[in-house]
Amino acid sequence: MKVYPEMLERWRKYAALYVRDLGHGNTLEDVASPACAWTIAHKLDIPREAYHVGCNGKHIETALRRIFPNAWTQ
Repeated sequence: MKVYPEMLERWRKYAALYVRDLGHGNTLEDVASPACAWTIAHKLDIPREAYHVGCNGKHIETALRRIFPNAWTQ
């Protein structure tokens, strides 16, 4: 099962709003670590929804890599 584009866009929107409200206008590009990306995902219940539709951890990580482009670059 892969993450549908509609789900990814919705998750990106929720994440952008969460990050913006969390820290004085931050953006998704300001998330700089995988741990932070996963923490935000858990706060938004992204894994719960993903597991419910049949995704696994690798699918979720791939989606998070697309949502938070700077979290995995080192």
